Amino acid sequence: MEQLKSTVPPLMCDSQLTLEMAEYMSQIGIEGLKGIPNSTATEDFAIISEKILTTYMILTAGFMDERGDYSLHHPKAQIDENVCVIGAACFAYCVSHWLGNHKDS
Repeated sequence: MEQLKSTVPPLMCDSQLTLEMAEYMSQIGIEGLKGIPNSTATEDFAIISEKILTTYMILTAGFMDERGDYSLHHPKAQIDENVCVIGAACFAYCVSHWLGNHKDS
């Protein structure tokens, strides 16, 4: 059997930027925020990460009851859209603090 070869490079995030974003997120005080997960993401975002410093955040939006029985790409998957506010808050907080701390960059 022939193996498929990916045309997308590995996702390589900048470790310093990732630690900085994780620190900002720890300051937000939102219940349930986790630290830096291990991930072997295959993501076309990796093409951007080859050009500029990047980090990658994962916003989980699954349900913990029977609504969460299907995986993300399944046509019957249900997404808890209430977490979108949390994601927006995290991104806004991180961006505003990064910009404030890197005015001279």
